[in-house]
Amino acid sequence: MPLTPDQQEEVCRIALLGCDRETACLYVDCTQVELRDALNRDTAFRKRLRKAEANAEVSYMNTIHEAVKDSKNWRASVWWFERRNPERFARKAATVTARDLAAATAQFAAFVNEEIHDREDRERLLTRLDDIDRPRPEGADYFADFGTTRERSTEEPRVETREDSISDLSAEDVS
Repeated sequence: MPLTPDQQEEVCRIALLGCDRETACLYVDCTQVELRDALNRDTAFRKRLRKAEANAEVSYMNTIHEAVKDSKNWRASVWWFERRNPERFARKAATVTARDLAAATAQFAAFVNEEIHDREDRERLLTRLDDIDRPRPEGADYFADFGTTRERSTEEPRVETREDSISDLSAEDVS
């Protein structure tokens, strides 16, 4: 169903507030396909909507620009940089460095030395720990070295419940 002139005007007013097209469609009770079709058919409506969207963006950027003139609003500058050029300024996802991995592996190796008393088991585990620190080519499957796959390694562990523990007890254990 084509958008009425009132719906078109309302879509432009909503865009002027800074809302996206999906929100405008929900508000005027039309589908995104109906909005797209109306924009394709009516170049004047398309120009009005694009102008409203641009005006909203410029208005909000002007507000941010004014806010950063006061040093107490320094976060607005940070926000702007992070959004304007995220590759350079956005916070990076937490990563584990080679140094972090080596430290964790060394700590785990110390635990293995303390807790695993069987010499063969301990040496086998320590050999595997040494493999963790070994550099791998980009994209290499870490799990392939251990005879397992990612699919198997991501299975949900079975959590033993109290009922499981109780049902495993024999009559002799209880008495």
